[in-house]
Amino acid sequence: PAEQADRLATAAASVGARRFGVLAPADEFGRRLAAALRNRLPELGLPAPVVVLHPVRGDVAQAAQQLATQAGPEGLDAVLLGESGAAARTAAATLSDALPSRPRFLGPTFWAQEPALGQEPALAGAWFPAPDPSARMNFESRYMSAFGERPPRLASIAYDAAALASRTVRGGVPVGEALMGADGPIRLLPDGQAQRGLAIFALEPSGEPRLVQPAPVPGA
Repeated sequence: PAEQADRLATAAASVGARRFGVLAPADEFGRRLAAALRNRLPELGLPAPVVVLHPVRGDVAQAAQQLATQAGPEGLDAVLLGESGAAARTAAATLSDALPSRPRFLGPTFWAQEPALGQEPALAGAWFPAPDPSARMNFESRYMSAFGERPPRLASIAYDAAALASRTVRGGVPVGEALMGADGPIRLLPDGQAQRGLAIFALEPSGEPRLVQPAPVPGA
């Protein structure tokens, strides 16, 4: 979640967003999204986000109205939604009506599995981060050649873990070195976590997400 929030904040700020909001369930995922945005925005020289975390399976429309009220007359330039499905649609539609002007909606990586969200007028053009598509196509092609079937979505994680282990055996732990993984560029951090380069996509009414920004090399 933190990596996704960081990437979205950087991308939105690069096109002029200054005032950010967060609307998400009060679960571990939502809390991490909010915490990451609170940490990242000051690094970009921007004010802290307006955050509303609502009870899981709570009233999303009411929470969206609360966020709009807290944003005040200036409104928000971008809103990070930790929602999916009907909740994401409700949140975006409510905020579009309640805020002085429609913000840029930002969403999590799992929006890649919900391309129909773009058919909601308020979410058309909304951004979400996802792995580099060209790298994934390369991985899937090689996997199909070897095993005769498409790989499960999580297969790339196992592949990258094995590749990092193999690289460590051959030449030592590649801390800080950017490598090409199954889902695009990846870098191993000193604490053992992996940092990925995430591309930015926009939801489209057609159901085919549009690439907005390619995946950067992490740490570059």
